This record gives sequence, structure tokens and C-alpha cells, in this order.
Amino acid sequence: MKMLALVILAAPIAAHAVYQCKGADGRVSYQERPCAAEQTQSTVRIHQTAGDAAAGPTVEQRMLAGMQHERRVQALAQSVAEIEAGIDERNARMDRELQALRQSKSRARNNLAGAAWEQSISTEMAAVAAKYKAQNETDLERLRVLRKRLDEERGQR
Repeated sequence: MKMLALVILAAPIAAHAVYQCKGADGRVSYQERPCAAEQTQSTVRIHQTAGDAAAGPTVEQRMLAGMQHERRVQALAQSVAEIEAGIDERNARMDRELQALRQSKSRARNNLAGAAWEQSISTEMAAVAAKYKAQNETDLERLRVLRKRLDEERGQR
């Protein structure tokens, strides 16, 4: 019975590969993805046994978890930056459209039928502003959710 318990504790329960990359300058790094072409690559297999699992994570497992965490933080930060840039770009487009409509509106005042035309342009301006506001509200909600997740990820360090 004792022998069976030892066999169970020594049985592998998980394995993953980590790439060991050595640069031309001799620096060694470990990562989940294959090394760059100019680096020397070795694959390090990390095996965890049932006994190891009870003892806690190994150094390699903590390194791997740290790399995964950093990758999640970077991906979230990139998503936040992309959404912010999209909102800024959309606001610039809206400003250009509204400016063009304002110029048309100023020309409408110099026309006999200008009052009707001016009202039409005002309605169009309101529609343009509403369209961009709706698009921005969707992105602002996505941004709120992503920032919350990013703060949570950064708080886990």
C-alpha cells in the first residue's frame, strides 16, 4: 500500500514546454513562444508530479505564470489604447463634419430660402452628433470594462 502511494505521488500530472532563448550577447530568457531567428533555442519541459503539486508551484511555474500575467496585462493595455484612439479619431471626424455643416449654415443665412435650409442643416448637425455619441457610448462602455479588468490584473501582481 505504501508503494502504491509513492507511485501515485510521483506520477506526472502536468507538463508544459518553455523555450530557453540565448541571444548573441549571451543573455538567456525563458518564454512560451519560440525564440527569434537570431537566438539559440532550447525547449525546457516542465513536469509536475502529484507530490510537487502538494508542495506548491516550482520556480519555472511561477515564471510561466508571471509571463502569462504580463501578456494578459499587455493585451488589455493594447485594447484600451486602440479603443481610445478609435474614439479620438471618431471625435475628429465628427468635428470635421460639424464644421462643414456650420460653414453651410453660415451660407444659408445669405439666401432667401435660408431659414428653411438653416433649419435643415441644424437637424443634420443634431443627427451627426447623435450618431457619433451613440458610437462613442458603446466604445466607452467597452473601455470601462477593459480598464476594470486591467486594474484587476495589475492588482494581482
